[in-house]
Amino acid sequence: MQLVSHTFLIQPCEFLWRFVLKPWRCIVFRVKNYN
Repeated sequence: MQLVSHTFLIQPCEFLWRFVLKPWRCIVFRVKNYN
């Protein structure tokens, strides 16, 4: 658990990219195709 927490703290950008930016881009892409 210690190692996982350490990695998470060191790479917050990676976390944001995987769980925030990618889904957001997907949503924007769908909205653009819908309109």
